[in-house]
Amino acid sequence: MHKAMYSKIPPNTAVAAACGGPPVAGYACRRRAALRRLIVSMLLAAWLLMFKVPAIARGADEYAVKAAFLVKFSQYVTWPAEAFAGPAAPFTIGVLGDDAFGADLDADARSVVVGPEKRKIVIKRSRKPADLKDCQILFISKSERAQAPQILAGLGQAKILTVSESDGFAANGGIVNFYIADDATVRFEINNDVAVRHGLTIDPRLLRLARPVH
Repeated sequence: MHKAMYSKIPPNTAVAAACGGPPVAGYACRRRAALRRLIVSMLLAAWLLMFKVPAIARGADEYAVKAAFLVKFSQYVTWPAEAFAGPAAPFTIGVLGDDAFGADLDADARSVVVGPEKRKIVIKRSRKPADLKDCQILFISKSERAQAPQILAGLGQAKILTVSESDGFAANGGIVNFYIADDATVRFEINNDVAVRHGLTIDPRLLRLARPVH
């Protein structure tokens, strides 16, 4: 999608072919292509507003945004029943390694419930992966980057949405990875193939907001 938004419009007949159907004048087709880019940009902006993602600089604000995203993910991913100990079990977000969220993550989670069971969100923090195997979302801090392959291997096929902030995480067995875009906003990429293998269903609206990874 991003490449399509910024790619150069091919001239004359190439433009007509790109538009589909019978050849049309290059000017008319360029107008259509520009309109498509505008629509895509507006849709992206709408999704960012829905997720309340402001422009930020690196630092404390970055983790306030990431905390908000982690809680929002609970509303746009479906976990199978076996991911929970029972219908009354809470929804658990785990933070593995250094915790840069401070009180933001707890504050964001306090007023949110998950699923038709109205599960309350519990935040657990640890430096030991074994302590967090009952989580539904596991954030693996960049302090654990070197151990990420072993951490993911240790989770096996657990029904956990793994999230990190390290280059290559989503391409190497993780599901969601945060990154800072050129416009200084927090964005994320998703490997939906891995999510499916772990029995998770990600809402198409969330997938459209993400950069896909395979």
